[in-house]
Amino acid sequence: MSYLECLRRWRVEPNFWMSGEYFEKAGFKEERKGNIWYVRDDEGKLMFPPVHESVGLIAGCEDIWADVDGFQGEGQKEFLDWEYIYDPRDFLHLEGGKWRTFRKNVRRYARIHSANLLYENWNSASSKLSDLSEQVEDIVVQWLRKDESRYIWDAEVMLAYVREGQNREVLWDVKSKKVLGINIWDENYWYVNFRYCFCRDEKYLSEYLRWCFYLARCFSGRPKLVNDGGTLGSQGLERFKDKLNPIKKRRVYSWRVSEPK
Repeated sequence: MSYLECLRRWRVEPNFWMSGEYFEKAGFKEERKGNIWYVRDDEGKLMFPPVHESVGLIAGCEDIWADVDGFQGEGQKEFLDWEYIYDPRDFLHLEGGKWRTFRKNVRRYARIHSANLLYENWNSASSKLSDLSEQVEDIVVQWLRKDESRYIWDAEVMLAYVREGQNREVLWDVKSKKVLGINIWDENYWYVNFRYCFCRDEKYLSEYLRWCFYLARCFSGRPKLVNDGGTLGSQGLERFKDKLNPIKKRRVYSWRVSEPK
């Protein structure tokens, strides 16, 4: 038994940070006291609602960093971030007026570049690109420098996923052997979690790379829904994700039972 296995037993819909790979890269520790499971960071902070093996989620008497859908905690709740859920199958045909802008931008990029593009997993690409790691790190650096005011949520975790992620897919140009972007994801028993999308500063490339990610999920057996995380307070990112027609947009809350310091 583990924290995530206990959540699965009780059919709890996990939030964006609930995956075994994220726990590992963020240094979260699972602990069991009696029949109750907890997840804490390296400072001992309670990250998620405790779960009792025989009862399910419980409120506890500590501050909780991030809740799950339907949870009712103790004390005051504070807005943490949004959480966007998408169905990959909605990206297959991009039909209707609600997809007009995204569809147009994807097709614009494809019309100019698609003859030479290949989207594949890291291992396949690395056998053909000797400098794959170097190119990807350069793309991440360029992405960071483009907007130095951009808030980075736990840079060490981000770099761990870039360098050692279990699920990394790259878009590259076969003719020039130039890497254009990388998508990184993990999953749990309920969702695929779309962690990161980094690309070069080219018009419409961001939309095309995201479309590649969702299309690939459609052809990976029985597709899970995708948890695309939040917006980190960016209104521009919120507008962009709203236009991708989520099937669900949830408020994630922190719960505080102690007095703020």
